[in-house]
Amino acid sequence: VIGFVFGQSVSSIYFFAKIYVSDSSFFKSLKIDITKVLHLTKKYKKFAHFSTPQTLFNSLSLYLPSLILAAFFSPAIVGTYYLTLRVLQAPSTLLGQAIRQPFYKEVNEIINEGSSPRAFFFKYTIALFIIGLIIFTPIILFGPEIFKFFFGEAFRLSGTFGQWISLWLWATLANIPAICTLHAIQALKELFVWELSLFILRIGGLFYFSLPGSAS
Repeated sequence: VIGFVFGQSVSSIYFFAKIYVSDSSFFKSLKIDITKVLHLTKKYKKFAHFSTPQTLFNSLSLYLPSLILAAFFSPAIVGTYYLTLRVLQAPSTLLGQAIRQPFYKEVNEIINEGSSPRAFFFKYTIALFIIGLIIFTPIILFGPEIFKFFFGEAFRLSGTFGQWISLWLWATLANIPAICTLHAIQALKELFVWELSLFILRIGGLFYFSLPGSAS
C-alpha cells in the first residue's frame, strides 16, 4: 500500500512538472475564485462526508473476505474462492460499467427536468434483474457440474463457491439503478448507512460461519 501511494505520488508530481515546463503559460492563466471554490465545497460537502467512506466500505467488502478466509482456511481454499470470484465477476463488471454511466446521465436529465425518475428506475432494475437471471441461474443451479465440465474435476469446489457468489453478483447487478439514483438525488447519507449495514452483515456473517462449529 505504501509503495503504491508513493509511486502514484511521484508519478503525479513528475506529470505536473513536465506540463509546467512545457507550457507554464497554462498555469499562469489559471484564475482561481476562492469564494466560488468555498461555495462549491459547502454545496457538495455531502460527497466528502458520505460518498468517500461509502466507496471505502464497498471496496473493503470486496477484498476483506479473502483476508478473513486466509485466517481460517488453507491457501488452497482461499485461492479457489478468489479464482471463482474473478471468473464470475468479469462479465458482471463489464456489463455494470456499460450501463452505469448512461443510466446516471439519463436519470440526472430526468431529475433536472423536474420529473420523477421512478418509472425509469424500475424499468432498468427489472431489466437488469432479468439479465442477471439469465447469466447467473445456470451457475446457481449447476455450478459444480459447469465448473467440472469446463475446468476439470478439481474445480468442483469452485462451482460450489460460484453458486453463492452468483447470488451476490446478481443482487449487485440489479442494484446499479438504485445506487445511481441515490447519487443523482444526493441521498448520500442514506446510501452510506445502507453500505455500512451491508458491510457489517457481510463481514460479520463471514466471520461467524468461518468459526469452528458454527455450522452445527
